Amino acid sequence: MSAVALQLAFVEFAPQALERPGPAVDVAPGCIDLWAYSLRTDAPLEAWATRLADDERTRMEAMFRPRDRVRFAVAHAVLRALLARYAGGNAAEVEIRHEAHGKPYLARGGGAGGDLAFNLSHSEDRALLGVARARRIGVDLEREQDRVDVMSIARRFFAPGERDMLASLPERDRCAWFHRQWVGKEAVLKAHGMGLSAPPERFDVVFDEGGGGSVLCAGRAPGCEWTLRLLDAGPGWHAAVASAGRDWVVRLRSPESPSVA
Repeated sequence: MSAVALQLAFVEFAPQALERPGPAVDVAPGCIDLWAYSLRTDAPLEAWATRLADDERTRMEAMFRPRDRVRFAVAHAVLRALLARYAGGNAAEVEIRHEAHGKPYLARGGGAGGDLAFNLSHSEDRALLGVARARRIGVDLEREQDRVDVMSIARRFFAPGERDMLASLPERDRCAWFHRQWVGKEAVLKAHGMGLSAPPERFDVVFDEGGGGSVLCAGRAPGCEWTLRLLDAGPGWHAAVASAGRDWVVRLRSPESPSVA
């Protein structure tokens, strides 16, 4: 895998841009496509909510804060539109179901071979979507929270070596290091598909700090070897993508221009 830093640019979508199917796209074997997009919008909630499936709309309506309902609707309306571009259909034909531990998968609309895999993460007003074929993937995106008691959380969810490393750092460096580890562990768990039922404290995530500020890392979780890559999501943000093995590259996708690294 390349050591070129990958910087995410969070693009904005308008609901009217989702009215017609976009140009077809596909993801090559051994490649993970990443879409980073903003959840900010001036459009009314209903402009996005009409594009959701019934179960998504039910989840949205159960949210207490109007801001959270809007962000959820944007995240999932864009998700459906992008998956439809890979599947060669329209967003209404995309049927998303969930495995026993909550990992989503495409039940209908997966395109040729039905092997399209995806994973979505959203935090505050940003979302990150990963798409691949014939491989399990996980992505995670988090806004850094400087009021979090990182040592307390680490005692519950980090492996002993990670806890020791965190405790050894100057206090001013702990928050950023904690969030970097957290997105790495979350990405592995989401790729694995077991969530927190696969105890995160039982495996380490080890990062190789090299390559002009980019980070390549490898970690082990139950089942196989997982490789991760940290992504540059901007100041105060942390993001990672994970998949099995080492034989994959990342391509940043946007309505304008893709890149491969």
